[in-house]
Amino acid sequence: QFVENFDLIRELSAAYGEQRYSDVLEIADSLPEPVQHNKNLMAIRVMAAQRIDDHVYQRLGNEFRLENPNDVCVDLMSYGALVSQGQINEAMACLDRIDTTVGGDPFLNVLRADLLNQAGDYVRAGRFADRALANPSKYIDAYWVKVSVALNQKDFDEVVRVLDVLETQFDVDFDELTSDPSY
Repeated sequence: QFVENFDLIRELSAAYGEQRYSDVLEIADSLPEPVQHNKNLMAIRVMAAQRIDDHVYQRLGNEFRLENPNDVCVDLMSYGALVSQGQINEAMACLDRIDTTVGGDPFLNVLRADLLNQAGDYVRAGRFADRALANPSKYIDAYWVKVSVALNQKDFDEVVRVLDVLETQFDVDFDELTSDPSY
């Protein structure tokens, strides 16, 4: 049925390229059921939905995961949906599987730290940010997570310490912070 619907699939692809994401979903929904379950088309649907509707994005992300449970692409595609649904443990498991698949990526610790910080688990968030900072790359995002964690814990000495690092190592200009009530 894929070949029989090639014109619609080409139209779907063109709509995605032209950022007509509602059209992408409409065309995909008009395809026969077996064609709708093609992994590539499912991925395009998820990416289109991500840009226009959180609820549809979550639903399609979950469907993608159910249809392709052993594919790391599933973790990459569904991570955002899980985060937006507040499914912290499942999102952390996605990051763990991605980490295992790619053979270790220190930036995933930045994502873990940010996720845990948003969930209010500041101690674990700080630990993951420290792990990310132990890497020679010294991800600037890890420092920002450390600032956020310290603010949430009202550890203002740590906030100042990390802001000093950001200023000296990354040339961050803090003139705008004076207008931010968090600081």
